[in-house]
Amino acid sequence: MTPELETPRLTLKPLQVADAEQVQKLFSQWEVVRYLNAVVPWPYPADGAFTFFRDIALPAIARGDEWIWTLRLKTDPAQIIGSIGLKRSDTENRGFWLGLPWHGRGLMTEAADAVTDFWFEQLQFPVLRVPKAVANTASRRISEKQGMRVFAVVERDYVSGRGTAEIWEITAAEWRLRRARSLLAAYFEPTPLVRAESLSKAWRDVYLKNETLLPTGSFKVRGAIYALSANLARGPLREVIAASTGNHGAAVAYAAQRLGIQARIFLPANPNPVKATRIRELGATLVEGGADLSAAIDAAYEYAARTGAFFLHDAADPDIPIGTATIGAELIDQLPEVDIVYVPIGDTALIRGVASAVKARRPTARIVGVVAAAAPAYYLSWKDGGVVETAPVTTIADGLAVSRPLAPNVAAIRDLVDEIETVSEGEMMDAIALLHAREGIVAEPDAAAATAALLKRPDCSGAIVALVTGSNLAPDLAAKVRLKADPTY
Repeated sequence: MTPELETPRLTLKPLQVADAEQVQKLFSQWEVVRYLNAVVPWPYPADGAFTFFRDIALPAIARGDEWIWTLRLKTDPAQIIGSIGLKRSDTENRGFWLGLPWHGRGLMTEAADAVTDFWFEQLQFPVLRVPKAVANTASRRISEKQGMRVFAVVERDYVSGRGTAEIWEITAAEWRLRRARSLLAAYFEPTPLVRAESLSKAWRDVYLKNETLLPTGSFKVRGAIYALSANLARGPLREVIAASTGNHGAAVAYAAQRLGIQARIFLPANPNPVKATRIRELGATLVEGGADLSAAIDAAYEYAARTGAFFLHDAADPDIPIGTATIGAELIDQLPEVDIVYVPIGDTALIRGVASAVKARRPTARIVGVVAAAAPAYYLSWKDGGVVETAPVTTIADGLAVSRPLAPNVAAIRDLVDEIETVSEGEMMDAIALLHAREGIVAEPDAAAATAALLKRPDCSGAIVALVTGSNLAPDLAAKVRLKADPTY
């Protein structure tokens, strides 16, 4: 079934046979058809649109092989101005045309974005491919704007004769990442990537990707805003809930506040007071209880089942890693030649997103995951190849305190992560002190874990990035860091 779609300026209505009369008048012009497939007859017959609709387009729609819309301005919904369609094919999934009076206004870019969303989000196809005549610069610009790339060059027959064509493509993951970056740009700018003089040597350049500057002081807002926005686009939500040791909860509270819905956050007993206070200040209801994050997750599941609230599960939600992938995309923009990226591993949403984005554009880059030695469940699972659970864990890095890995996440990090390093409580404290004293960055233990792992590898060479993921340092640890901060670091 072809649904009606909307853009800011357009309504896309499913094709009907009654549309043939208007289409006939607009379509039968040389500048409209010249770069279309040579199967389009020219001169265009007087009944060309009606015959095409009746014999080709509508039967293909009925079979579920094609989805075709007419384009109408919202200010003049009775007037058809063009058409756009999707179809099952190995090399030609989308095609469009626009009446001459409406050229040059960006209208087809709007329509192309809408149907590309439909292709990936509703139809769930993994890749979109479109042929473009090299001479058709306007059409090629739309593909460029959408972040597509040329993967093949072929000769094709057009209405105007034989010519060179480029086959452009974009994958579902690339499209979603691009949309996530566009969405998040309304909330914050890309975070800085700064050279760390205290960590760099003659044989290596070390850079810190400083996520502490984001709203709520943590990278978590990327996944929370994107995932909650994506779910709101699918339907109304009354309340969103989250289970967290703090940063994800604050991020969900922030996203809910910005998007106008209620939030309820489940935390383990005795949470980081800085994080708990921030969640309350953002207007969310706080529920504390249980020994660790796993207990908070169980409580959230029970509440969701009982009330119908939407549970934005940091480890299981498929949209959150799309948000975190924006870190990897920014990083590659900022340092295209990166060799190694150090990433903390908590519930894996961060490393899955970052690694997928980095490796898509820099396949040779190595991804090094970092876990707290006191919370080794994902390290053990990554080594074993299956889920290895541990007893409930206690670590100063509360965001890394995972004891029950999820099987899909284990499979993902085995595919994406090249190495995993463990760091002790003392090593994280040393890294916090160094970042504070030498780089002017306040980092909580989870956020300093990547730096701690890098400090264990003095001979590591190349262009290296360590993520610094959050600044919500508990007061007791902050006092200890002030004691450890020493100019000899």
